[in-house]
Amino acid sequence: MSDKEQTCLENLRDALVNMAKADEKIVFLGEDIKDSYGGSFKVEKGLSTMFPDRVISTPISEEGFTGFASGLAMRGYKPVVDLMFSDFMTLTLDMVINFLSKYPQMYGRELPLQIVIRSANGGYRGYGATHSQSMQKFFFGIPNVFVFEMSPFHDNEQVFKRMFSKNKACIFFEEKIMYGSKMYLNSSNNIFNLDYIGEDKNWAHLSIGKCTSDIAIICPGGMSKMCLNASEKLLLDYEMESEVFIPSQLYPCEISDILKSLKNAKNILVVEESTSGAAWGSCVLEAINNVLDNIDGKIKLLSSKNSIIPSYKKLEEKVLIGEQDIINSAVEFLE
Repeated sequence: MSDKEQTCLENLRDALVNMAKADEKIVFLGEDIKDSYGGSFKVEKGLSTMFPDRVISTPISEEGFTGFASGLAMRGYKPVVDLMFSDFMTLTLDMVINFLSKYPQMYGRELPLQIVIRSANGGYRGYGATHSQSMQKFFFGIPNVFVFEMSPFHDNEQVFKRMFSKNKACIFFEEKIMYGSKMYLNSSNNIFNLDYIGEDKNWAHLSIGKCTSDIAIICPGGMSKMCLNASEKLLLDYEMESEVFIPSQLYPCEISDILKSLKNAKNILVVEESTSGAAWGSCVLEAINNVLDNIDGKIKLLSSKNSIIPSYKKLEEKVLIGEQDIINSAVEFLE
């Protein structure tokens, strides 16, 4: 655990503040992000007081203010765009696909374009069909667009520096259920050891001991707490030893960084909140199948049901991936 215990939301807010203090080119745009409201989940609380000329509270027009931010990026600014709920990110697709992805390479030479579009994402909060979707899949496979997801194991300031260093558009998803979760950046908890794999410490790797694991679980940051809880129960109830791999960058999928570890795993379980099909889990499975042709165990993708998301909690639980689903899928490997 970090020396200063923080929630993911506090770590994210500190990251934005520290970066804005260090770089006057960083600006913030979005609906209701000025004080006293400070954004829909209070991520920007205090920013407009500290940086009154660099926080722009916009009308309700996602395509419009994303276009405005894109123009600022062309002029050398570094906009951080808040889209409130990722369900509304479809309104920005024209700007992302037909401008942000093309601008860096369309004029005969590489042109820098530093912009981060961030948004609260996912379900488990009872917000219903229009405010609960996992939208990552719609931004995969777009040239010059990088997709990241917030994780309790990746310091947000370092992640934002990494995104800006791409000099291309980055999309940053923040699972709502993670805002109140504690950050874990150092050492370990009572069961899992934490280390990092890959360039820029892209993969957080949590393991038990050093022996070959019964199951390797690959999941994005928003599912990490659920997967770790399931792994703990698998150890205690079924004596199954697990490794959990959590990337900061979802796309392009740098699966090659963890191939050595995956080769030693008896089985592989990929877990995502999104519905299956042309999603992150599919990208991971394709990458694994392309390079690992001698796996003795099983590989499985676990996704949410192909349904809209109800607001009634009991029905929502039936649609979205749950901890018991992860446990059941792992136990099936034993059979």
